[in-house]
Amino acid sequence: MDSTNPVIMLEDVWIKRGNEYVLEHVNLQLYPGDFACIYGRSGSGKTSLLRVLALVDRPARGKVVLDGRDYSSSGDAERARARARLIGYIPQHDNIIDQLLVWENIALPLLLQGLGEEEALKKTERIASSLGVETLLYRRPRSLSGGQRRRVAILRAIIKDPMILVADEPLTGLDDELIRVVYRIFSQHSNNGKTVIYATPDTTDNPPCTRVFRIKARRLIEE
Repeated sequence: MDSTNPVIMLEDVWIKRGNEYVLEHVNLQLYPGDFACIYGRSGSGKTSLLRVLALVDRPARGKVVLDGRDYSSSGDAERARARARLIGYIPQHDNIIDQLLVWENIALPLLLQGLGEEEALKKTERIASSLGVETLLYRRPRSLSGGQRRRVAILRAIIKDPMILVADEPLTGLDDELIRVVYRIFSQHSNNGKTVIYATPDTTDNPPCTRVFRIKARRLIEE
């Protein structure tokens, strides 16, 4: 990976929610090793921005370039392949699949890439202890607490060591010790040359970001 070229580039991106623009004229370049934090009040457009960055949604206009490729007008299948190849996404609502066991939820990105169940389970077992879910792997998600589900969602996003990690308010339901562990995981990810985007409304939050952005009056501003 060329660290001199941006992994993520947004060019004059406008984003709508319903019939209204929530973000306008967004220009952003993030590089390998960046740990970017995006602050903004509830409803400011953080989730809308992260969904565009993660190729879940399309902008109303503007360019979305990931790893040198413009996905602004790509078809759904190409965008899905890019998500599988490039992105680990922790959505604000965990989107855990209740019909699967916990380990299957965590390993799902590997299974979708064609890794065998035995190898996927071994990798899941290796990372599960980092967030204290090693005893939960054979349970159904419906039996988990909200905080436990968040931990499963985080592990699912990082298990394939993605080039881009997108985390939308990922710490809900976690205690202080687990929050510190998650920060260490995110920092290690960026220190390994990957790109982390972390969004939160909490201005008292103190993640170890290398770049800080705020959403104000429908604009993304770097501090």
